[in-house]
Amino acid sequence: MNKILKKIFILLLLLIYVNNIFAVEVVENAQPIEQKKPMFTDAQKNIIIWGLIITFFGGLFIWLIYWIFKKLNENKRKDTDLLYSKYLIDCKNTHQNRDRRMKYRNMWLLGLSWKRAEIILNTENGLKYFGYYNGELIVKDNFLLINCHRPAGFLNLGSEQDIIIIPYEMRKLIRKELIRGRYELLIDAESIDEALNTDYYAQIVVKNPKNNDELFNYYELVKVKYLENYAHRQVVKDLTLNYTDNMNKAVEINPNISVEKKNPKS
Repeated sequence: MNKILKKIFILLLLLIYVNNIFAVEVVENAQPIEQKKPMFTDAQKNIIIWGLIITFFGGLFIWLIYWIFKKLNENKRKDTDLLYSKYLIDCKNTHQNRDRRMKYRNMWLLGLSWKRAEIILNTENGLKYFGYYNGELIVKDNFLLINCHRPAGFLNLGSEQDIIIIPYEMRKLIRKELIRGRYELLIDAESIDEALNTDYYAQIVVKNPKNNDELFNYYELVKVKYLENYAHRQVVKDLTLNYTDNMNKAVEINPNISVEKKNPKS
């Protein structure tokens, strides 16, 4: 064993010696290296740097203006559209109740941002991507709400936010699975369509369990139990608030009560 180690050691020394000989010969025969011209001059570098800075802050300014106008339109719309105001509340509540396992760091941006888990439809023809998970909530009206982000706009730079309404008894159609080390939300449905005649509420399209040639439509269930119940509660709430305000105003206008307040009996 020692003899073999000695032979290996001698062979390594010979290789190092031969390598040094060739290295010396290459250095001696080497020609002077010409310095390469830089790809960009200092002026061109400054133009590129300032161009990137202006593009970044210009894009940030445009996004800020877009966000301000979006918020103004939302505030204006929710004052006149009862269902849209409910939608904004659902977006907030579902996001606050989101499953923390359903997002992970975006390593393309060095982990400085987060990516949401995908929502995938398990259809008869295979798996289909629909959007990104952004939260969920079970409400007292016996429905499961899922907050979904979908790319939209020019080059998919924008996004649309939908609330998918699913009856609680159909919750077994939804499951969270660990795929390639990441959680995804799978829904056993053929597609997802609009609900309540809006572009922000949606419902799943599934086959009728009693007849596979028909689709099960629970639109009326959503309309009656979710929309009309909410509308009824809001009407009662508004009537109660108006009644309280009117009573307070009546008390303030009544001269007898006003005099008694100023001159209370001892």
